Amino acid sequence: MKSLVLPKHVALIMDGNRRWAKQKGLTTFQGHKKGLERSREIIEESRKLGIKYVTLWGFSTENWKRSKREVGYLMKLFENYLIDNIEELHSKGVCIVHIGRKDRLPKKLIQLFARAEKLTSKNQDFRLNLAIDYGGRDEIIRAIQKIKKKERCTEEDFCVLLDTVNSPDSDLIIRTSGEMRLSGFLMWQGAYSELYFTKKCFPEFTVGEFHKALKEYSGRKRTRGR
Repeated sequence: MKSLVLPKHVALIMDGNRRWAKQKGLTTFQGHKKGLERSREIIEESRKLGIKYVTLWGFSTENWKRSKREVGYLMKLFENYLIDNIEELHSKGVCIVHIGRKDRLPKKLIQLFARAEKLTSKNQDFRLNLAIDYGGRDEIIRAIQKIKKKERCTEEDFCVLLDTVNSPDSDLIIRTSGEMRLSGFLMWQGAYSELYFTKKCFPEFTVGEFHKALKEYSGRKRTRGR
């Protein structure tokens, strides 16, 4: 991987946990748990490769439409992830940031994100953006609501108002499970991102599959309108 041109910021739509579980004759909850385990591997591999920013989309603004039981399980899964990993990630120089809405998340999860962000805020080796209750349209609307009356607003002014402030735009967006759309993910930040779609469901998106995506990215010519 040393000879490849690697992205600075990789964003992943971790899709297909439920589909994978159904194919394996497992429960939806087992699919989500396996997806979380896979995300740990991708985070660690990204850090080892020298990728500086990773954004993981774990729960969209539309996912509240799922059953209360499944939503409750996911929220508990996120809580346990932070409880089990905050200290270790901090020791490895990881800065943890929540992106998305905060008004609808369980109180305990909000508190855990606040603790994680405060503890890791000065870490500069690697930034992990966790998109929970995130939607691109929702993010842009919230940013617009922050704009004070002024004669003009530049792109730079607007970027400061987004959830991903302090992160560069995504270079590569990966979506698993065969769906070939972004579903509103990083609508502003992904304007010039390279897109990579795979039929692999996220629980089977191994480090080897991740390497395939990085190799394809490295072979693309990025002109950004030039």
